Amino acid sequence: WFDCKFIVETEDGIKSVFNMNGKGDPGYKVTSKLVSECALCLIEEIDNLPGGSEYGGVLTCASGLGNPLIARLRKAGINFTGPL
Repeated sequence: WFDCKFIVETEDGIKSVFNMNGKGDPGYKVTSKLVSECALCLIEEIDNLPGGSEYGGVLTCASGLGNPLIARLRKAGINFTGPL
């Protein structure tokens, strides 16, 4: 199992705390879930991604895949708590 706590701050100075957790070995099982869901998100959710199919370049998972990725990860058994 794994449990990660994230403390973030926006450019506007707004601070938030959220947790991400799930079951499974984070080195193998969870990493493969994360990578696979990112790839499937690019293939199956292209029109729902931030910026759609026109947005590109070097992006982080959060900025490039956004809420569609969070929804996919939740379905795959990775839990998020806090303001998302």
